[in-house]
Amino acid sequence: MQKSGRGKPEKFYCDIHHPEECAIKKKLGILADKWNLSILTLFHLRENERRIDKKLRDKDKSGISLSFNQIKKELHSISSKVLTERLNLLLLEGYLNRKEFLVGKMKRTLYSLTEKGKNTKEILMFIQKK
Repeated sequence: MQKSGRGKPEKFYCDIHHPEECAIKKKLGILADKWNLSILTLFHLRENERRIDKKLRDKDKSGISLSFNQIKKELHSISSKVLTERLNLLLLEGYLNRKEFLVGKMKRTLYSLTEKGKNTKEILMFIQKK
C-alpha cells in the first residue's frame, strides 16, 4: 500500500471497470487482519481435531461450533470489544454462522463456519506455512 504525503496509508480504490479486483482486495483485507485470521484458523484447527477423534466425528456431523467465551479463551490477548467486532464482520461477510438458542433461561450463542468460511482452509494453511 502506498503512503500519501502525510505518511498515512492510502486506501484502496476500486476501479469500476475491474470489479473483480475490488472483490479480491476486500477478501485479502479481511483475511489479512490478525484477528480474523486467528478466528478462522481456530475453527479449522478444531475441525481437524474433530475429524481425528472418531467419537466426536460420529456424534456431530454438522461441523464445529464455538461460543464467544471459547473463542476468547483460545485467543488469549483479544479484548471482548475486538472479538465482538471481528465476529460481526465475519458474520456480515458470510464466513461465519451464528445460532442462538435457550438453555433453561440462559441464551446461548454458537458460531460455526459457513461454506465460504470452510473454503478459506487451504488459503489459511498456506499462509501459515510461509
